[in-house]
Amino acid sequence: MNSRLFAGFTTAAAMTSALVLAGTAQAATISFSDSLALSTTDIIDEVLSVQQFDSSLGTLTQVTLAFTGLVQGDARIESLDSQATTVTFNVGGSLTLLDGSDTLPNPLFDVEVTSADSADVSAFDGVIDFAGTSGASFMGLEASTDGEQVYTDAALLSFFTGNGDLSFLFSAIANSQVTGAGNIASQISTLASAGITVTYEYDEIITESVPEPSTLLGLGAVLAAGAMTLRKRGNVLSK
Repeated sequence: MNSRLFAGFTTAAAMTSALVLAGTAQAATISFSDSLALSTTDIIDEVLSVQQFDSSLGTLTQVTLAFTGLVQGDARIESLDSQATTVTFNVGGSLTLLDGSDTLPNPLFDVEVTSADSADVSAFDGVIDFAGTSGASFMGLEASTDGEQVYTDAALLSFFTGNGDLSFLFSAIANSQVTGAGNIASQISTLASAGITVTYEYDEIITESVPEPSTLLGLGAVLAAGAMTLRKRGNVLSK
Protein backbone atom coordinates (compact mmCIF):
# COMPACT_ATOMS: atom_id res chain seq x y z
CA MET A 1 0.00 0.00 0.00
CA ASN A 2 1.14 3.53 -0.72
CA SER A 3 2.92 4.83 2.36
CA ARG A 4 1.07 8.16 2.22
CA LEU A 5 -2.26 6.39 1.91
CA PHE A 6 -1.36 4.09 4.81
CA ALA A 7 -0.41 7.11 6.90
CA GLY A 8 -3.73 8.72 6.00
CA PHE A 9 -5.70 5.72 7.16
CA THR A 10 -3.61 5.59 10.33
CA THR A 11 -4.46 9.23 10.96
CA ALA A 12 -8.14 8.52 10.38
CA ALA A 13 -8.08 5.65 12.86
CA ALA A 14 -6.44 7.88 15.42
CA MET A 15 -8.98 10.62 14.83
CA THR A 16 -11.91 8.26 15.39
CA SER A 17 -10.53 7.58 18.85
CA ALA A 18 -10.90 11.26 19.77
CA LEU A 19 -14.24 11.11 21.60
CA VAL A 20 -16.37 13.27 23.90
CA LEU A 21 -18.91 12.21 26.51
CA ALA A 22 -22.55 13.05 25.80
CA GLY A 23 -25.21 12.73 28.52
CA THR A 24 -28.79 11.46 28.33
CA ALA A 25 -31.27 11.66 31.22
CA GLN A 26 -32.86 8.51 32.59
CA ALA A 27 -35.50 8.44 35.36
CA ALA A 28 -34.39 6.68 38.55
CA THR A 29 -35.42 6.37 42.20
CA ILE A 30 -33.70 5.79 45.53
CA SER A 31 -35.30 5.38 48.97
CA PHE A 32 -34.26 5.71 52.61
CA SER A 33 -36.23 4.57 55.68
CA ASP A 34 -36.25 4.70 59.46
CA SER A 35 -38.64 3.29 62.05
CA LEU A 36 -39.50 3.11 65.73
CA ALA A 37 -40.42 -0.28 67.15
CA LEU A 38 -43.43 -0.68 69.44
CA SER A 39 -42.81 1.44 72.52
CA THR A 40 -44.81 2.39 75.58
CA THR A 41 -46.86 5.56 75.19
CA ASP A 42 -46.86 8.44 75.56
CA ILE A 43 -44.08 9.10 73.02
CA ILE A 44 -42.92 12.69 72.56
CA ASP A 45 -40.71 13.90 69.67
CA GLU A 46 -38.95 10.61 68.93
CA VAL A 47 -36.42 11.30 66.15
CA LEU A 48 -36.65 9.44 62.84
CA SER A 49 -33.83 10.22 60.39
CA VAL A 50 -33.29 9.68 56.66
CA GLN A 51 -30.45 10.57 54.31
CA GLN A 52 -30.63 13.58 52.03
CA PHE A 53 -30.44 13.23 48.26
CA ASP A 54 -26.92 13.22 46.83
CA SER A 55 -26.96 15.68 43.91
CA SER A 56 -24.06 13.88 42.23
CA LEU A 57 -26.58 11.17 41.26
CA GLY A 58 -28.51 13.54 39.01
CA THR A 59 -31.27 16.15 39.12
CA LEU A 60 -33.92 15.70 41.82
CA THR A 61 -37.46 16.03 40.42
CA GLN A 62 -39.81 14.74 43.13
CA VAL A 63 -39.79 13.60 46.76
CA THR A 64 -42.39 11.32 48.35
CA LEU A 65 -42.53 11.10 52.15
CA ALA A 66 -44.50 8.05 53.32
CA PHE A 67 -45.62 7.59 56.93
CA THR A 68 -47.04 4.60 58.81
CA GLY A 69 -48.24 4.64 62.40
CA LEU A 70 -49.62 1.98 64.72
CA VAL A 71 -51.22 1.90 68.16
CA GLN A 72 -51.50 -1.47 69.89
CA GLY A 73 -53.26 -2.11 73.18
CA ASP A 74 -53.99 -4.79 75.76
CA ALA A 75 -56.74 -4.58 78.36
CA ARG A 76 -57.90 -6.80 81.21
CA ILE A 77 -61.21 -5.99 82.83
CA GLU A 78 -63.36 -7.16 85.70
CA SER A 79 -66.94 -5.97 86.00
CA LEU A 80 -67.93 -5.17 89.56
CA ASP A 81 -71.55 -4.50 88.65
CA SER A 82 -74.41 -6.42 90.25
CA GLN A 83 -75.91 -7.06 86.81
CA ALA A 84 -74.62 -8.57 83.59
CA THR A 85 -73.30 -6.04 81.10
CA THR A 86 -71.29 -5.51 77.94
CA VAL A 87 -67.81 -3.99 78.29
CA THR A 88 -65.91 -2.38 75.43
CA PHE A 89 -62.21 -1.76 75.05
CA ASN A 90 -61.22 1.16 72.80
CA VAL A 91 -57.56 1.36 71.89
CA GLY A 92 -56.48 4.60 70.25
CA GLY A 93 -54.21 7.56 70.14
CA SER A 94 -53.08 10.68 68.37
CA LEU A 95 -50.14 10.15 66.01
CA THR A 96 -48.14 13.15 64.82
CA LEU A 97 -45.11 13.58 62.57
CA LEU A 98 -43.25 16.89 62.34
CA ASP A 99 -40.33 18.20 60.30
CA GLY A 100 -37.64 18.76 62.91
CA SER A 101 -36.26 21.80 61.08
CA ASP A 102 -39.73 23.34 60.62
CA THR A 103 -38.94 23.92 56.93
CA LEU A 104 -41.79 21.78 55.62
CA PRO A 105 -45.38 22.76 56.47
CA ASN A 106 -46.07 21.22 59.91
CA PRO A 107 -47.63 18.99 60.98
CA LEU A 108 -46.77 16.60 58.19
CA PHE A 109 -49.23 14.08 59.62
CA ASP A 110 -51.67 14.42 62.52
CA VAL A 111 -54.05 11.48 62.78
CA GLU A 112 -56.43 10.04 65.37
CA VAL A 113 -56.60 6.24 65.23
CA THR A 114 -58.95 3.96 67.13
CA SER A 115 -60.19 0.40 67.22
CA ALA A 116 -62.63 -1.36 69.53
CA ASP A 117 -63.68 -4.79 70.78
CA SER A 118 -66.29 -5.87 73.31
CA ALA A 119 -67.33 -8.77 75.53
CA ASP A 120 -70.43 -9.78 77.47
CA VAL A 121 -69.76 -10.39 81.18
CA SER A 122 -71.88 -11.48 84.11
CA ALA A 123 -72.44 -9.77 87.42
CA PHE A 124 -69.32 -9.67 89.56
CA ASP A 125 -68.28 -13.22 90.40
CA GLY A 126 -66.58 -12.21 93.62
CA VAL A 127 -62.91 -12.39 92.48
CA ILE A 128 -60.91 -9.64 90.76
CA ASP A 129 -58.80 -11.86 88.56
CA PHE A 130 -59.77 -10.51 85.12
CA ALA A 131 -61.15 -13.94 84.36
CA GLY A 132 -64.18 -16.03 85.26
CA THR A 133 -67.65 -15.00 84.14
CA SER A 134 -67.27 -11.32 85.05
CA GLY A 135 -63.80 -10.84 83.56
CA ALA A 136 -62.42 -10.44 80.01
CA SER A 137 -59.14 -9.82 78.24
CA PHE A 138 -58.46 -7.96 75.00
CA MET A 139 -54.97 -8.63 73.72
CA GLY A 140 -53.11 -7.07 70.79
CA LEU A 141 -55.92 -4.83 69.58
CA GLU A 142 -54.52 -2.52 66.87
CA ALA A 143 -55.35 0.74 65.13
CA SER A 144 -53.17 2.00 62.29
CA THR A 145 -52.77 4.70 59.66
CA ASP A 146 -50.64 5.46 56.63
CA GLY A 147 -50.24 8.35 54.24
CA GLU A 148 -47.82 10.26 52.07
CA GLN A 149 -46.78 13.75 51.11
CA VAL A 150 -45.38 14.58 47.64
CA TYR A 151 -43.04 17.53 47.02
CA THR A 152 -42.05 19.00 43.66
CA ASP A 153 -41.48 22.66 44.58
CA ALA A 154 -37.89 23.71 43.83
CA ALA A 155 -37.33 25.26 47.26
CA LEU A 156 -38.49 22.12 49.05
CA LEU A 157 -36.46 19.88 46.74
CA SER A 158 -33.45 21.93 47.77
CA PHE A 159 -34.26 21.18 51.43
CA PHE A 160 -34.08 17.45 50.69
CA THR A 161 -30.74 17.78 48.85
CA GLY A 162 -27.37 17.57 50.58
CA ASN A 163 -24.88 15.28 52.29
CA GLY A 164 -26.48 15.06 55.72
CA ASP A 165 -29.56 13.61 57.39
CA LEU A 166 -33.09 14.95 57.78
CA SER A 167 -34.79 14.60 61.18
CA PHE A 168 -38.50 14.06 61.71
CA LEU A 169 -40.24 14.02 65.10
CA PHE A 170 -42.83 11.37 65.95
CA SER A 171 -45.27 11.64 68.86
CA ALA A 172 -48.00 9.28 70.05
CA ILE A 173 -50.50 10.26 72.75
CA ALA A 174 -52.69 7.37 73.88
CA ASN A 175 -56.39 7.63 74.76
CA SER A 176 -57.32 3.99 75.31
CA GLN A 177 -60.22 3.26 77.65
CA VAL A 178 -62.72 0.67 78.85
CA THR A 179 -66.45 1.48 78.98
CA GLY A 180 -69.75 -0.26 79.59
CA ALA A 181 -69.95 -0.87 83.33
CA GLY A 182 -70.56 1.61 86.12
CA ASN A 183 -68.23 -0.36 88.38
CA ILE A 184 -65.17 -1.85 86.75
CA ALA A 185 -61.55 -2.75 87.46
CA SER A 186 -59.17 -2.63 84.51
CA GLN A 187 -55.55 -2.78 83.42
CA ILE A 188 -54.62 -1.11 80.12
CA SER A 189 -51.35 -1.09 78.21
CA THR A 190 -50.88 1.02 75.05
CA LEU A 191 -47.89 0.89 72.69
CA ALA A 192 -47.14 2.76 69.48
CA SER A 193 -44.76 2.45 66.53
CA ALA A 194 -43.99 4.45 63.40
CA GLY A 195 -42.04 4.33 60.17
CA ILE A 196 -41.06 6.76 57.44
CA THR A 197 -39.72 6.24 53.93
CA VAL A 198 -38.42 9.01 51.70
CA THR A 199 -38.30 8.21 47.99
CA TYR A 200 -36.26 10.45 45.70
CA GLU A 201 -37.16 10.54 42.01
CA TYR A 202 -34.44 12.03 39.82
CA ASP A 203 -33.05 12.24 36.32
CA GLU A 204 -29.89 10.19 36.24
CA ILE A 205 -27.27 11.37 33.74
CA ILE A 206 -26.04 8.49 31.58
CA THR A 207 -22.78 9.28 29.78
CA GLU A 208 -21.92 7.66 26.46
CA SER A 209 -19.02 8.11 24.05
CA VAL A 210 -19.68 9.82 20.70
CA PRO A 211 -17.23 11.28 18.12
CA GLU A 212 -16.67 15.01 18.15
CA PRO A 213 -18.05 16.82 15.05
CA SER A 214 -14.53 18.01 14.16
CA THR A 215 -13.34 14.41 14.30
CA LEU A 216 -16.03 13.31 11.86
CA LEU A 217 -15.10 16.14 9.45
CA GLY A 218 -11.42 15.28 9.69
CA LEU A 219 -12.13 11.61 9.10
CA GLY A 220 -14.14 12.47 6.00
CA ALA A 221 -11.33 14.63 4.63
CA VAL A 222 -8.72 11.90 5.16
CA LEU A 223 -10.84 9.25 3.51
CA ALA A 224 -11.58 11.56 0.57
CA ALA A 225 -7.87 12.26 0.14
CA GLY A 226 -7.21 8.52 0.22
CA ALA A 227 -9.79 7.89 -2.46
CA MET A 228 -8.24 10.55 -4.72
CA THR A 229 -4.82 9.01 -4.25
CA LEU A 230 -6.11 5.60 -5.29
CA ARG A 231 -7.82 7.11 -8.34
CA LYS A 232 -4.64 8.89 -9.48
CA ARG A 233 -2.59 5.76 -8.98
CA GLY A 234 -5.07 3.79 -11.07
CA ASN A 235 -4.84 6.34 -13.88
CA VAL A 236 -1.06 6.13 -13.92
CA LEU A 237 -1.07 2.33 -14.11
CA SER A 238 -3.54 2.35 -17.00
CA LYS A 239 -1.33 4.53 -19.22
